[in-house]
Amino acid sequence: MSVINDNPVTYFGPYSNAQRSRVESLLSSLGVHYYFEIVEMPEESLRKWTAWDPASLTPTSAYDLWIHSSDLDKLGTGIVDMFPERKFGAA
Repeated sequence: MSVINDNPVTYFGPYSNAQRSRVESLLSSLGVHYYFEIVEMPEESLRKWTAWDPASLTPTSAYDLWIHSSDLDKLGTGIVDMFPERKFGAA
């Protein structure tokens, strides 16, 4: 867990642009506080996170998701349910 502007946040990994749109819709509908940071990652890393999008104009760009830890109860398993192919900390 990290702290940004005195708010503890939890990291949820990188998302492709298409995935980011889906996540934003979910988080906004739940009233969850979050932010994305644009990152550059190699294809191999993005594939591990299932965030590789070869159709993107910038396929090595991704969006790291951070959610305010105080809103994790609002989120529940929403993102895990939306992306069952992601491992979310599982080896």
